[in-house]
Amino acid sequence: MNLIEKINRSIGFTQNEIRVVLFLVTIFIIGSGIKIYKTAFTTSEHVFNYVEADAVFKQKSEYSASNMNPIPDSIQTQTEAPKKKNLPNTKSININKASKSELMKLPGVGEVTAERIITYRENVKLFKTYNDLLNVKGIGKKKLDQIKPYIIFE
Repeated sequence: MNLIEKINRSIGFTQNEIRVVLFLVTIFIIGSGIKIYKTAFTTSEHVFNYVEADAVFKQKSEYSASNMNPIPDSIQTQTEAPKKKNLPNTKSININKASKSELMKLPGVGEVTAERIITYRENVKLFKTYNDLLNVKGIGKKKLDQIKPYIIFE
């Protein structure tokens, strides 16, 4: 008798069930052997460097000792706030005659959108209403609401 038939008689599994169980046990043993080999014969190259953490701790403790103000989240990476665009005066830009640089002063209008506005008014038609601006790619309802106070139609 072979091994499978002996196990079959003692446990009561079918031949296919015994093959599946033996396969799973074999894979488990091989996987365990590989894991033991990797942990035993390879060195751990990843070692945490505490020098950086100590330096940040020291810097924050010195900062809090000298100033009794709340500690900022990051002392090393304090950045300036982004510069705001100088907005034009209300109702000061004629959308049908404005140059590219004048159009770029509008909030939410960059170089590409300014070029699209100029291309539309030269190739299609002059703007007569605010809704005409919605035909320009890149100008939606929100952007139109942002620029409405600054433009006029002449």
